[in-house]
Amino acid sequence: MLALNWKRWEKGGNLIGKCDLELPSGMIIRGCALIVGKNGEFVSLPQQSFTNRAGALQYIAIIEFADG
Repeated sequence: MLALNWKRWEKGGNLIGKCDLELPSGMIIRGCALIVGKNGEFVSLPQQSFTNRAGALQYIAIIEFADG
């Protein structure tokens, strides 16, 4: 895996920075976040959220696999 377009996050918090990831297959996943948590650093895949009509936070699937 190769990290591309690294941008360090300077505003504090648990977010260290963001980058795109190029997988060995050639797939590029844009907007991944490097985060430090209670068990160390991890990469969070991109996500998009919205608030539904009931006021609950929901997430949209960004990456999926086709059936078959």
